[in-house]
Amino acid sequence: MNVATQVKAAFDLRPLTKYIGGEVRGIDLRAKPSEEVTRAIYQAWLDRLVLIFPDQNLSQEDLIRVTGYFGELGDRSRPAKFFPKGYSKILPGIMLISNIRENGERSARCRTGK
Repeated sequence: MNVATQVKAAFDLRPLTKYIGGEVRGIDLRAKPSEEVTRAIYQAWLDRLVLIFPDQNLSQEDLIRVTGYFGELGDRSRPAKFFPKGYSKILPGIMLISNIRENGERSARCRTGK
């Protein structure tokens, strides 16, 4: 089996719409894929602009590693006064963004506090 066939067999990319979005199935992102597969994932992102990877159970370390497939990691720049509960337990390089409320209180806020 040649490299192109191996990469194609490594995951299934299903378009979400005619123009944008793709659902990536058949790959476990907890296991580090080969360089060829990583490049194919990156190319799928360039082609489809938005990718979803359903049914993944990733640790924070996994999230940071997988994010690196798409480019250099940025720094968090949220002022400490806007840190949601539990934010100190999140590794650098991960920013919690949520609209889910816990006990009537937002679990994460944007910079404006809204």
